[in-house]
This record gives sequence, C-alpha cells and structure tokens, in this order.
Amino acid sequence: TCTFWRSMENVTVMRDFAWTVSQSTSARRMQIESTSKYISDIGNTNFWGSGGFIADTRYTSSRPSWGGQQQWYTRNTIFPAGAEAMGGSYNMVWQGCVNPPQANEINSLIPVTPVIREKPFLFIDNDGEYKVFVPAWQKNRVGVSWSSTDKGEGKIQDLLTDWYVAKEGDTDVEINNALKAGKNIFFTAGHYSLNAPVQVNRKDAILLGAGIASVTLEPTEKNTWGCIYADDKDGIIIAGLLMDSFNSTIYQIRIGNEGASADHIVNPVLLTDITCRVGGVQSKNIQIHTSMQINSNNVVGDHFWLWRADHGSQPGGKTRWTRDRCRNGLIVTGNDVTLYGLFAEHYQEYEVLWLGERGRTYFLQNEPPYDAPNQAGWSSQGGKVQGYAAFKIANSVKDHHSIGMGSYAVFTGTDGNVNKKNAFEIPNSPNVKLEKMCITRFAGPGNIENVINGIGGSTATGVKRVASYNNGSGTQPYDEIFDLPNRESYPAYIVMND
Repeated sequence: TCTFWRSMENVTVMRDFAWTVSQSTSARRMQIESTSKYISDIGNTNFWGSGGFIADTRYTSSRPSWGGQQQWYTRNTIFPAGAEAMGGSYNMVWQGCVNPPQANEINSLIPVTPVIREKPFLFIDNDGEYKVFVPAWQKNRVGVSWSSTDKGEGKIQDLLTDWYVAKEGDTDVEINNALKAGKNIFFTAGHYSLNAPVQVNRKDAILLGAGIASVTLEPTEKNTWGCIYADDKDGIIIAGLLMDSFNSTIYQIRIGNEGASADHIVNPVLLTDITCRVGGVQSKNIQIHTSMQINSNNVVGDHFWLWRADHGSQPGGKTRWTRDRCRNGLIVTGNDVTLYGLFAEHYQEYEVLWLGERGRTYFLQNEPPYDAPNQAGWSSQGGKVQGYAAFKIANSVKDHHSIGMGSYAVFTGTDGNVNKKNAFEIPNSPNVKLEKMCITRFAGPGNIENVINGIGGSTATGVKRVASYNNGSGTQPYDEIFDLPNRESYPAYIVMND
C-alpha cells in the first residue's frame, strides 16, 4: 500500500495505463484505449496494491488486469466482452457495469446503480471560458453517463460568475460569505486554515476541490467544531476535499443537524471523493469524536476514505493510541443513505456505526486499529466483547442491506494479546442483511475471531467468508446506548432547525 491521494478525471488514455494505487484514489470519466493493469509487476514487489475506485469509465481495447489487488470497487464502467478473469484477491465489487467478470466468492456483481449523480468537473467551453458541468441525478443506471459527443444530462455553470474561486490564504469568513451570497466554491490547490467550519447553508450549494490531495481543510486552535457543517438542505454537493486534523474538533464533516428530518428524495445530497485524516501530521495530541456524521436523509456517498493515521514514524502501542484519537469514522443517523465505495479504517471504536433506516452500502474496506495497546482498553458492549466491529448496525434498525464487505486484521502495535470478536455486527432482524463478507489477517499476532455475530470462523486459520447473513443463527449483539455528539457541540451561528 504505497500510493495514496491520487485522482484522475476526464482523460483518454491511448498508451499502456498502470494505476497501482491504494486508498483515497479515484479514476473517473475516462476512456482507456490501451492495455491497463492495477497492480505493479516491476521488480520483486507488487507494491501491495490496496485500492481502489473507478467509475463512469469505458475500456475500448482489452479487459484490464487487477492481478493481486486486495480489493476494488468499480461502478458504471464498460468493459470489452470476454470471459477472462480480471483479478483481485479478497473483495471486488462491480456495480452497474457492462461485461463484468463472472460472479464468484471474490467478485460481487450488482446489476444497477440505484441512484447516482456523477461528480461535477471543470472544463473549457467552446467560448474559451472555464465552466463547471454539474451532472443530473440518474436512477437504476448501467454503463457510463457520457458519449463521445455528449457530456450527458446536466447543467453548465460559469466559473467566474456562478462560483467563488478560493485560494490558499482565504479565510472561513470569506468562504462562508460567498456561500451566503449564492456562490458555489471552487477550491484551488492549497491548505485552508479554518477558524470556524465552512457552513453550507443553502439548497444546491456546491463545494468542489481541485483534487483529493491538492486541497486540505485544516481547523485552527480557535476551531473546535470541524471543517464542514452542511445544513439539512436539498441538492448540496461536496466533492474532492481532504479534511485534516491539525487540532482537536468534534467532527471533520457533518451533514445535517442532529434530528434532521427533511425529505431529499427528489434532490438528494451528494458527497464524492471525500477523505478524512486523523493524525499523522501534527506534533501534538489531538482528539476528534467522529470524522463524518450523516444526519440528513437521502444522502448519497460516492467514494470515501475515512482514516485514523495510526502508523508512521511515531512509536506504536499506548503512545500512538493516545496521541491520535478518534472514536468513529462514520456515524449514520439519517434514513435512506446510500454509499458506494466506503473505505473506513483504524478508528478506536465502531468504525462505521449505522442508526438510520434503509441504509445501503456497496463495498466496504476496513482494517482495525493497529495500535490498541491491550484488550482491556479495547473492548465494547460494556467490556463484554473483544474489540469493536468494523461495521455496526444498531439493534434498533429494522431495514438495511449492504454488499461486499472486507475487514483485515493488522494488529501490529499491540501487546500481542489483542483480538476482535466480530468484523460485522447486525441485529437478527428479517430485513437487515449483509452479503459477501470476507475477513483475513495481514500482519501481527491478533485475529478477528468471527465474520459476523459470532459465526464464520477466525482469521487464525486463514481467509473466512460468509456469503449472506439475514436473521441468522448468530448471537444478537447486546443492546447499547451510543455516545453521539449533541447540540452543545455546535458553534452558535449554526442554525439548528427542528
């Protein structure tokens, strides 16, 4: 896992394409007219490819090779016809694709993408001016959104009249004033120091970054709240941004106030190419409650990497555990939230905690924290259960369906006696279902003891899979009261609408 924070969009590739990547990497809206591979065969290493995400892309000449990639999520992509395997080791999800590989224990095929809006993008129009294309919402889509002569359904906005072009050094006051004045925000490359969150407070507002690694939002010591707070409004788009943790905050990004109840089914909220990083860059202890919380209904997420940075040059064990602290990667309280390509890892408690109804997740990649110092300090459900599940659906949830879930043990910074009871925990309920789950151990002495709810086997004896779990024979998790951020967490100017 050597190549992170890369993005490529709106490109035609006419020569050999090698894209050996890991997390926080996306390739979108591409035409690939050459051979392509997603794992390196240079020298004696494959660079431990741990990707990745491709969407809205057309291959014209040959079927690509994913070789030994750990996992990958591919959405709405067209491949040439053929029967040869395209590779992958543990969890490969193909959604809304034309000519995908054959389904098997590794490959999960999902025929359509139920609801999607492609990421907005910058382009130069025929008049020589910079414009932004904002694609329309689509339902039950198969294949790409564009053709050689047509961008697809959507709207064109003028960059200079409809947008505020932010530059490094611009303050949160300037950015928030532009939003209030009706402008969308295009973040050019740079580091943005924020004394208060960017508040997305109106319908159809857009925040668009120039690239995943190019734009970072960084709270100052004055900002104890987070990077972005979005109100409970229709049609908000937040895309191509990295939220970093230079100081302790409640969130990194929050969508909708606690108790948000508006119906956005006609015009959902879109979050795309979002990265949250906790730790790894600052020299002091920091604490964040939750990287991302989605309280609004009808939110669509299209590629997240939520990451507590628990490795690097700092020492392992307890020192690292207390230096870079964050409980949860993602908390979902909203209903009808759909996520495509979710990467969430190394958080200290439940890495994904789902409390909303009718949630859908298509692909999860997870590693537990490397550095839980001992089992007594890393146990859930009142200390009765070893560790915390990577993907936790609360017992109160009545309807949920997720597909393509992978969690991989890497307990390299512990005292040598740390294990996790379950990779996934869900209520034994008729309409709560997980499919195509996989666990294994990559490194370290500890193990994930079960795939889900006490069944499926331990990583101590290799890769374990459960094809489907729905109201099964496993042990119902204990009831819990979850510690969530509350209204007192918000700055005074955030309007809390009931």
